Amino acid sequence: MLHVMYSCNESYAVQLCTSVFSLLENNRTLEIQVHCVEDKLRAETKNRIQWLACKFHRQITFYALDDVIAKLHLCGQDRHPPTIYSKLCMDFLDAERLLYLDCDTVVNGSLQHLEQMEMRKCLAAGVAMPYNRSVLAQMGLGEGDLYICDGVVLINLQLWKKEQKTEHAASYIHRCAGQPPMLSEGTLNYICRGRIMILEPCYNLMSVMLLFNSRKIRKIYKPEFFYAEQQLMHARKNALIIHYLDEFFQRPWYADSDHPYREVYRAYARRAGCKPVLAKGDGDRRRKYVRYCGMLLPGGMFAWLRMHFGSMRGRRK
Repeated sequence: MLHVMYSCNESYAVQLCTSVFSLLENNRTLEIQVHCVEDKLRAETKNRIQWLACKFHRQITFYALDDVIAKLHLCGQDRHPPTIYSKLCMDFLDAERLLYLDCDTVVNGSLQHLEQMEMRKCLAAGVAMPYNRSVLAQMGLGEGDLYICDGVVLINLQLWKKEQKTEHAASYIHRCAGQPPMLSEGTLNYICRGRIMILEPCYNLMSVMLLFNSRKIRKIYKPEFFYAEQQLMHARKNALIIHYLDEFFQRPWYADSDHPYREVYRAYARRAGCKPVLAKGDGDRRRKYVRYCGMLLPGGMFAWLRMHFGSMRGRRK
């Protein structure tokens, strides 16, 4: 059985319904248990998701956020909601592995390989982020340490519980005064360092992979490790999970979206009985300016601008 987890507040209710539908629609033959850590979701929203699960003869269990992250001592002053930390605290589940998905994802194919994949001594598996050594050093990661996006992450929950990684996460966050570098993602990569498995990019197709080829990504970010262009090309054509990050492209639930895969999301939203377009987005002029700079400028110059004018990642809710 594959245990799949989401974490959400009401502001992402439509995206949650859409993602759950896409997951269950494309994995009808796979035994799946869905878990949702919720921060004050309305009864109407929970009933809607329960209805979707029942439609596919699946179950979904809800957990109150405050109960799940009670072990963590977060600062509470960040612009990102505390729901992002819940993936670090699911050690109470009776499961061998747990696949966490951000709500801004759609599942576009079978995840059977993740259910069967041998993780051995690895604690977590995910798609690599192209960060350079200086960025990783800020999180206490050294040469050769891998770094993955935690918006789609497969956790070896059996080993996680055995090695008390939730307690390790709580201790790390406490040492960082409740504001760890790169938030839940930095925490997960730090406490799992040396025990991380890299998945193919088709399991988390991100905006940067749609805008740039592998060579340009390496020039801009200067990572120790990143994918070959053949791997990115395969992911673009055969994406199993599409991650609609708030970078480079307007997200597909906005009327003015220019995301190359916007119609994929909207088709799943309609089939889930959700409104595919919510409103016109904001910040689109800035996003397009950043995108065109990245496309037109040499990698080194774009990296310099990025460093001096702030991170353009903005990937969280």
